[in-house]
Amino acid sequence: MALEAEIESWKSFREALRIDERELFDDMMDLARDRASAGGASVRYVITEAMFMTLIFQHHRMLRKIENMLAGKETLTALAQSQLDNEK
Repeated sequence: MALEAEIESWKSFREALRIDERELFDDMMDLARDRASAGGASVRYVITEAMFMTLIFQHHRMLRKIENMLAGKETLTALAQSQLDNEK
């Protein structure tokens, strides 16, 4: 598979990372694998472009989820503060 060959071409980069960073790199490559079909559907001649786009998409998706979680916490915090103010 082209994606696996591309990931393999980054092996020396991975090896240059600290051991704890290698796990992050491997997780990132797993994200690219999770969306390999979407990357393949883009019909890019340079596999790296599709791999990077899938990684950017996955990271954006995660950021959106975090934003939504934080927005919910802010709402709960404001509600709790409002209730405390009403009790005074």
